[in-house]
Amino acid sequence: MKKPSLTVNYLFNLGYQLLIVLVPLIVTPYVSRVLGAEGIGAYSYAQSIVSCFALAAALGTAVHGQRVIAVARDDAAARTRIFWEIFCLRVAGVGTALAVYFLAAVPRSPHPLVWSLAAVELAAAAADISWFFQGIEDFRRITVCNGAVKLVCTVGIFVFVKTAADLPIYILLYCCSLLLGNLSLWLFLPAQLGKTCEKLAPMRHLRPALALFLPQVAIYVYAVLDKTMLGSILGSDLQNGYYEQAQKLQRVLLALATALGTVIIPRVANLWARQKHREIDALLNHSFRMILAIAFPAVAGIWLVADRFVPIYYGPGYAPVAMLLKIFVWIVLFAGISGVTGNQYMIPTGRENLYTRSVVLGAVLNVALNAVLIPCWQANGAALASAVAEFAIMAYQLWLLRHVLNFKPLAAMIPQYLIPTAAMAAAAALAGKLLGQGILSLVGMVAAGGLAYLAVLFVRHDPLLQPAVWHRVTGAGQQEEKGETT
Repeated sequence: MKKPSLTVNYLFNLGYQLLIVLVPLIVTPYVSRVLGAEGIGAYSYAQSIVSCFALAAALGTAVHGQRVIAVARDDAAARTRIFWEIFCLRVAGVGTALAVYFLAAVPRSPHPLVWSLAAVELAAAAADISWFFQGIEDFRRITVCNGAVKLVCTVGIFVFVKTAADLPIYILLYCCSLLLGNLSLWLFLPAQLGKTCEKLAPMRHLRPALALFLPQVAIYVYAVLDKTMLGSILGSDLQNGYYEQAQKLQRVLLALATALGTVIIPRVANLWARQKHREIDALLNHSFRMILAIAFPAVAGIWLVADRFVPIYYGPGYAPVAMLLKIFVWIVLFAGISGVTGNQYMIPTGRENLYTRSVVLGAVLNVALNAVLIPCWQANGAALASAVAEFAIMAYQLWLLRHVLNFKPLAAMIPQYLIPTAAMAAAAALAGKLLGQGILSLVGMVAAGGLAYLAVLFVRHDPLLQPAVWHRVTGAGQQEEKGETT
């Protein structure tokens, strides 16, 4: 099966991940003013319940499906059978979840109409086949289909949502955009499937899918409990507001740093099935390089500009967000590295048990630290707990894989990006001192720092700036594959 290069997939996935994060940043100020805190709160609560049901309904089939499809991508019969088996399993899970949701949750809800409309998002999970296209490494269709629908939805919100009474319209626009985005991928599915003549056995996927479901639950629990514990311990929405705003920017940076990882996962699974260990090492080292190249300057840059950036971007009254950003930005480095060892290696190579142990460790540590640090340092304590938990996950995964992977190349890369980061920091600090305060100073610091960083990378002939290196690394497996088929 002919596929786009990893570079093409990376660019498509990067654009889509940034779209997912940036659209809410654009829409939120408008929606919060039009619908008001009460309307947003009603839907937010319903959505949090729906997401729980959706998580349970999927049963880890998305990650499992992506992996097994990647392994069988060159066998049309096996690929077709696997698709229908996992799809049947997902439909059964979503159908059960919808029945329980409408029988048990909606009748007890404070806003039955809101909760009923939000169920469209749960139904959309059944139609979601993005895992299949990820498995065959067709990220272009995922990006184009879902991105186009999301942009139309964004325009629709500004056109049709005008007052607080339009909350149902807002919910339908958002949920239907998810459903239509998922359904649009079905238009391209027939070309990828063959005839299904064998008897399907969906249940054979249940156990391996559940093995991947457990770490997803652990991640979901501690991601949600941060804000829950902030509200319950402090009894105030103010600190939660600071926390949410800082976390949004952290997600943008993390999406930028980890976009390559999503497209590498199916490639690693396929290479692992064909015992191409050298090519896997090359891909992982390239991912590590990308993480360090983005995370190091991100950490230094946020610490330099946060105090100037926050009042300009967020407006008055958000000064505490600056320190939260300085804490959160470390997660970009820690979660970026653990994304390589965990998502890009442990999961595609069948080491789910190691991945689960590391994530559960992070979840338990995060909750324990929240209980201790939130009463002392409020939102800063919750952010610090998250950063420490992510560091623990990263360190534990590196330790677990110490005899499996060679981390000497990773260690050698650290000074390669600390040096240009130091040059960036010096240039940005000098620009800030010369330009004083205000938006001009902020723009000058970012421009001076960015140019200094790129200049040092260019002078040092960094591999990330050399197209030949990208072609050699991201072509891993494709040349081998051609050789095997000739």
